[in-house]
Order: sequence, then structure tokens, then C-alpha cells
Amino acid sequence: MQRVALLALSVLVVGCSTPVAEGGSTAPQQAAIDRTVQPLQPSLTVTAAGSQLALPKVPERIVCLNGLCDDVLTELGIVPAATSNPALLAHPALLGDRAAAVPVVKGTFGSEDVESIAALKPDLVIGLPGVHDGLRPAIERFAPLWLVEPTKWQESVESLRALGALTGQTQKATGGFFSIPSSM
Repeated sequence: MQRVALLALSVLVVGCSTPVAEGGSTAPQQAAIDRTVQPLQPSLTVTAAGSQLALPKVPERIVCLNGLCDDVLTELGIVPAATSNPALLAHPALLGDRAAAVPVVKGTFGSEDVESIAALKPDLVIGLPGVHDGLRPAIERFAPLWLVEPTKWQESVESLRALGALTGQTQKATGGFFSIPSSM
């Protein structure tokens, strides 16, 4: 009886265990991430996360209505002309204490004060689709409104590259950002 129980237990253990791959590893296989950085040229027409933008000139005064904009601009070495996210911009990984000098857009998220934005004389305003769509008619009287919302990390990289191309910061948009740990 003990032999039957032992045999049944060993069949159960073998049947429920993870097969060992050739080479002896039981680690789950992950898809390889292509870390090749493609060259980037300055451009006034870009697309990120499926949202296209064409500008007549290089934007110098960019107003951020979302955190991704603040993050990407600071990654490129650009200080936003204004932000609706002063706490995020003040994070040490972004501007830290220097964020205090950046004007804050009046209003609440999704209901930012358009007159406050217009007074900043922006060349470009960046917001989120589904949140800032209602501001488009008013904002586009004085500046382009680009609504972009990445849903995957690859689209966040597209946003960085797109703003790098728009602002002429192509080197910063392609260098150093891609130090992804090999464990990913």
C-alpha cells in the first residue's frame, strides 16, 4: 500500500512540475526587447501614440497640461513654459527646486483656465485626449493643442522622440534614455 501511495505521489509531483528546458533552466522565457536606437532627425511633423502633429516652426514655449509632458520636456533639458503639475515638476528627478520658477496654469485638471494659458504665449500646449478635448476650440485660437496618451512604454518613448524631433533635441531624445536593465 505504501508503494502505491508513493508511486501516486511521485506521478502527481512529476505531472505538476515545470518541465526543465534544454540547458537546465526553469526560468520563464521573456520576449526579447529590441534596444536598438534608431537615428532621429529634427522634424516639424511627428506622430506619437497614434496622434499626429504638424507645426509651422520649432516650439520654444510649451505648456504642459499633463505629467508626461513635464517628464519628457525635462528629459530633453527643456523647462516647460508652464505646468498644471507643479508637484510633479518639483520632484528631484525632474526640476527639483527649479520648478518654483515655472508658472502654474490656473484651474483644475481637465478644466484649466484658457486665459491663463493664452497669457503665457505658448507655441504648443500638450494635454490628454478625453480630458482636454473640450479646451481645443479655445486653445487653438492662439496655439496648437497636441493630445497624446501613451498606453505602453513604447508609446512613451515615441513621445520622447517626437518632442525631441520637434524641438531639435534629437541627441537627448536618443542618448542615455535607453539604459533599460537587462532583466526586463
